Amino acid sequence: MRTIFLRQFRPKKHDQKVSVCRFGSEYGGWEFADREYLYDATVISAGLGLDASFDVEFCSKYRATVFLLDPTPRSASHFEDIRQNFGRKRSCGYVEGGYQPVSSYELSKVSNSNFQLIPMAIWDKTGLVDFFSPSNPNHVNFSITNLQKTSESIMVPAISYGELLQFINKSEDEIKLLKLDVEGAATEVLLNILSNGFRPKQILVEFEELFVYSLKNFKKLKGISKALLEAEYELVSTDFVANFIYEFIGDEE
Repeated sequence: MRTIFLRQFRPKKHDQKVSVCRFGSEYGGWEFADREYLYDATVISAGLGLDASFDVEFCSKYRATVFLLDPTPRSASHFEDIRQNFGRKRSCGYVEGGYQPVSSYELSKVSNSNFQLIPMAIWDKTGLVDFFSPSNPNHVNFSITNLQKTSESIMVPAISYGELLQFINKSEDEIKLLKLDVEGAATEVLLNILSNGFRPKQILVEFEELFVYSLKNFKKLKGISKALLEAEYELVSTDFVANFIYEFIGDEE
């Protein structure tokens, strides 16, 4: 069933070859479409965890301003360790697993002005929400939608995309890349974004529901795929596992 479902998500052939790059560690890395508009861009990256390798590399190489969203205490602690080391060069390579030592980050071009943490969860509405714990207590992948069906949770502040733009004082046109690694909440977040007329130029999204094989999840993802295409997004690339790259083409002449 999963294979049949994923066959629906085949990127269209482009008139010009799309250069897909990958930044970050083996665990925390992401692919994206290499575009000129990404230079000096504003990026919203939802879901920090304990691996900021993609965000650090992107910030450095594209001279981007990155706003990270994650309300979990361990992520906040990891970010504080990063902040204390702004301006320093890396002294070791990336390690295996989901926790990167701060010494593995190249922070020589990263500062308070271009790398900031907002300790909130992105959601389809603003307010306090239950953030359900992962089944493995060593992990930090909490979930608003309770993706792993656990009973324990913490209360955290959440913010909608529109109010987030106001909070960081950015216009919708300034957001050139949105990354969503939000443990099952991406569909609701994206539907809220699209229904309110927002169109971030490039969207990197992980649909974690694809790891749970059910007809309900596949119908849910088929719906958001249709909504993205109707909103004039094009599927640039997918790893045919759970990660997808969409690009807004509605402003092309």
